[in-house]
Amino acid sequence: IMLNDPDIGINWDLNGEPILSSKDADDLHLKDIESPFYLRKKFWKLLVSGGACLIGSAVDRLAIERGHSVVNVDGLTYAVCLENTASVANNPNYAFEHADIRNRSTLDQIFAKHKPDGVMHLAAESRVDRSIDGPRDFIETNIVGTFNMPEASRAYWTQLTSPSDFRFHHISTDEVFGSLVEDPNSLFAEDTSYDTRSP
Repeated sequence: IMLNDPDIGINWDLNGEPILSSKDADDLHLKDIESPFYLRKKFWKLLVSGGACLIGSAVDRLAIERGHSVVNVDGLTYAVCLENTASVANNPNYAFEHADIRNRSTLDQIFAKHKPDGVMHLAAESRVDRSIDGPRDFIETNIVGTFNMPEASRAYWTQLTSPSDFRFHHISTDEVFGSLVEDPNSLFAEDTSYDTRSP
């Protein structure tokens, strides 16, 4: 298995070693090339917010299957089902924290307790019709809660003396992109502009 690094045109194996032909090796000074951040650690401890929702629980299960550790932080609101994580619930690499991302002090305690290597922030209120009927939850979770997550991550990262391989990933709802045109060949892409339709 190998991952391509388009920035320098090198393939890397999952141990962070470059895969090169002997000619390539002669042409490159490997000591000057640093492997991509996601290959520098063999196993990660990931804090996954919203890890009991449909997509978050899939992240939990895949990460555990690949040997990583997961701290699932979820407020257990309307859109979750703990049965989604039942297959990993008893795994020693899995921990569950029933917590609300709107509560910054609780987040700080969770970071201090579990000491993650990275964060995948998926927790959010979703469904446009719900945002129109009850916008307060959306403001508090998707704005205040989403502000708390990188702030808690940054405070924790600073306490760790700012390691270069710590990562924060925000996985946003697809609803920020608005609606696709009614063309079956039309897809959202990496460079698609935000075009949310929800007030």
